[in-house]
Amino acid sequence: MSYKAKTMNEIHKDKKLVILDICKCIYDNDLPFNLVRSFLFVQMLKFVAKYGKGLKYPTYHEVRVSY
Repeated sequence: MSYKAKTMNEIHKDKKLVILDICKCIYDNDLPFNLVRSFLFVQMLKFVAKYGKGLKYPTYHEVRVSY
């Protein structure tokens, strides 16, 4: 199996798409823009990035009841 390293241009493109998706989520859910200044928001993104691929998002029930 060969692994092709991403170019800096590809990495930059991926980053822009991820940021765009984060912004869409904020806009579509009418969340306040200052959410991005929240320590907890930043910490959440860092934990998600550290976990990496394969993280399953929480279900409605988990958010509402379990945690």
